[in-house]
Amino acid sequence: MNIKRIISSTILCALILVSFSSFAQKKDLRYKVGASAAISSKSTLPFWLVSNKNGIIPDENNGLLFLNIKSDFTPSKSNFDFSYAASLVGSQGKKGEVFFDELYTSLKWKTIFLDLGIKHEKTLFNNISSTNGNIFNSRNSRPIPKLSIGFRNYIPLPYLEDWLAIKGLYSEGIMLDDRSVDKTHIHYKNAYIKIGGNRKLNFILGFQHYAMWGGTSSNPKYGKLPSNFENYIRVIQAKGGTDESLYFEWENSVGNHLGGWDIHLSYKTTKFSMELYRQTMLEDHSGIYITRPDGVTGFFAEYNKGKRWIQSFIYENYYTKYQSGSTPGGSPNPNGGLYTGQDNYFNNGIYQSGWTYYGKTIGLPFFYPSSDKDGLSTGIYNNRIIGHHLGATGYLFHKIPYRAMLSYTQNWGTYGSPFTSGMKEQVSGLFEMNLPKDKLPFDISFTIAFDKGQVLKDNIGCFLKLSRSGLL
Repeated sequence: MNIKRIISSTILCALILVSFSSFAQKKDLRYKVGASAAISSKSTLPFWLVSNKNGIIPDENNGLLFLNIKSDFTPSKSNFDFSYAASLVGSQGKKGEVFFDELYTSLKWKTIFLDLGIKHEKTLFNNISSTNGNIFNSRNSRPIPKLSIGFRNYIPLPYLEDWLAIKGLYSEGIMLDDRSVDKTHIHYKNAYIKIGGNRKLNFILGFQHYAMWGGTSSNPKYGKLPSNFENYIRVIQAKGGTDESLYFEWENSVGNHLGGWDIHLSYKTTKFSMELYRQTMLEDHSGIYITRPDGVTGFFAEYNKGKRWIQSFIYENYYTKYQSGSTPGGSPNPNGGLYTGQDNYFNNGIYQSGWTYYGKTIGLPFFYPSSDKDGLSTGIYNNRIIGHHLGATGYLFHKIPYRAMLSYTQNWGTYGSPFTSGMKEQVSGLFEMNLPKDKLPFDISFTIAFDKGQVLKDNIGCFLKLSRSGLL
């Protein structure tokens, strides 16, 4: 790794952002700088030392440097405001790598937000959920560069503001990693309705839709995939395409689609809050029904005040074995039409790198990615699972913050390539604590994690991070 390159890039990034901030308007500019190291008993790291880290941590013994500079929205009643951030990461494992972990600007006008660039998803559930509240985008991979516009906060409906509110998001992105379809486009939209207003009890119903489309396939059979405006409109509607030579896309829908329902029931008081949630999964129309068994069901509870031994707690259950049935999709149905089973979550026949980015699964981290001898992602090799996940945060001796997670999964591979030895079990755990910084000039975080089972190697490892943050 070229240390001079990292330092010079970091300084340049800082100077650009400081100059921009001073030129634009007086805004607080915060920094965070640090270093970390990870080591384990195997050549790879334990599952929870790598997963849900925004794709930053290489899956090997490594050292890492990072610098984050950020200016957030200014708390005011102004109709217009902006924020921006840049985060540079340099890692050294078997090979060195330098990349921007975040690089974005956000604009706000009244209740409408616009984001442009590479930006992390907001951390939810105190960072103890295995999906971060989204089974399709769990912070497991690097963020995809995109343009997003929508409402981050719920907007009360006229005349019904005490009871009903809505929000939604629309975005377009592009994948820049090496993959089977170069420059794959990502379309995303969601819509949510909230019942209950600002009351203690609220019910939320939402729907998410993702689509991979366009790009150029490395398979000459497909080549440059449809990406004109007419096909884009069909992508939005999940309709069939215009190119009959691409039979599946013409008969079924343009691109690779996934999404599902998102349901929440929450209760909040000044002392504590609780939330029960359910997310379903679909890969085609057969999975759109809200009663299908596949998805995640979770419960989260948190004390809002004090420093307790257990401050927050989460339980999540996963079931993805059904996949619309065992009959292969495309098989003739004696009652007419085609069967639509074996949905094969996060995989696709044309977009063969699947729902991965820079070699990591974008969504549920228990869906393990595979790659060829050159490191090119070949999709997901394990998407039929039953799983349980526990997480907690709190304070040891009411003083030292900690985070703990324990996951257990039963794994069957995929319908097309099941594990030959049958079901395989896997257990992965993590314990992290942050040392008090009363007399130290920096923050210290120490993590120990392990894997035990039949899918991943039995492994134990630790992670040490030193960081410092403040105002520039």
